[in-house]
Amino acid sequence: MRSHQIEILGYVRNGATISLAVKFHRIWEAPTIQIDLIYQSNEDFDFAYNYFSYNDLGNLIGRIAATVGLKFGHDGLYLKGYFDASGKPADKHEALIKREVKLNYSFDEAIQMLGLDPARFHQGFNELEDIFEFVMSSPFFHKDWFLFENRTSDQRARDKKRKNYVAALEYFELHAKNVPSVWIKTVFESKLPNKVKAAERKLRKETRARMLFKQRTKASKIRKWLKVHFGLTFEAQNEQKTFGKLMQELALAIYSLKPYQNLPNKQFNALLFAELVKTVNKYEETNKKGGNRKRGSAERAK
Repeated sequence: MRSHQIEILGYVRNGATISLAVKFHRIWEAPTIQIDLIYQSNEDFDFAYNYFSYNDLGNLIGRIAATVGLKFGHDGLYLKGYFDASGKPADKHEALIKREVKLNYSFDEAIQMLGLDPARFHQGFNELEDIFEFVMSSPFFHKDWFLFENRTSDQRARDKKRKNYVAALEYFELHAKNVPSVWIKTVFESKLPNKVKAAERKLRKETRARMLFKQRTKASKIRKWLKVHFGLTFEAQNEQKTFGKLMQELALAIYSLKPYQNLPNKQFNALLFAELVKTVNKYEETNKKGGNRKRGSAERAK
């Protein structure tokens, strides 16, 4: 698309972001630049507005949050969890399961928890050095959090191209206090709010329970029960998504009940089958309302 002033040479979609390649023809020898259009919900708009307000500041704050297993992103503050195949906590470099849960924090609440002053943030920043000093003002700051060797390969490749991130590293190296990073991290972890610690306990408990459920509830067993007891096969390719939804509803139903992890197999299977009956009845009732189709779109077993 082209007007007499600008030309959009192309675009790429990446989730909720559309990246445009734009040429400004009114400017002599203007380079092609990238403009990102980022969709944001009303709920998270203020958080995103503040996150993107001052250059790489949001990214720099995110490095402080990552120290204690948090993710400070444009759409909010998240708690990250790393687990092994059984759902038990694991080192993030060896984890097979990675989960995150959003914490109910406003932007000001989030940066305050990270040791930064919201009032100072809203005063704004005139120079890059002002941004760097603001980041360093957190008692949980340490220059090592930002080093490329402590980033993932994707993060290194991205931030090495950001001249202001590189400038931040140089500034921190010159001006940061030489305090042991282990000590700062220990203090940081001890000062996390009870709200965050409770969310961490809940995430661990839920992950463990889900993996135990997955281990005890094989899809092949559910398919067999559906065929034998309900005449449902879900064999057609276009029915796999429906089967997946049914399995998800069944898992949530079981998970909402009292702890089942230690039940003997016979009792667990009885509980599972009872919930399967409820889930299938709900499924068929929904299909009747949607067009009175016989057992939904699934084929009757012969």
